[in-house]
Amino acid sequence: ALRLLLRHRYRDALQILSPYEDYNTALCLLSLGFDQRALEILDKEPQTANVLYLRTVLLSRTGKEKEAVETFVRCINLDEQKYWKGTLDPEVNRLIQTYNIELPDEDF
Repeated sequence: ALRLLLRHRYRDALQILSPYEDYNTALCLLSLGFDQRALEILDKEPQTANVLYLRTVLLSRTGKEKEAVETFVRCINLDEQKYWKGTLDPEVNRLIQTYNIELPDEDF
């Protein structure tokens, strides 16, 4: 299934991943435009930086901008590299620009 994902063969990968309802399943669903179903799966996953980043994209797509911003801030508090990834992702970058999201201050 992961090879199929890497080859952007999302429908084929989804046939294999559907029973698992995990992060990779949600990624397939997102790629196929099944955003609400992908969100439902991610809501059950541990809230890692990767899961929070994907939730940010999905929440933005579904018009839940306030929740998307809050989720993205939680995400970059766990992993600052996701901020830079977000600057390259049109859906997340729009949130960064619109809501003036910045990296968290470092404690010295």
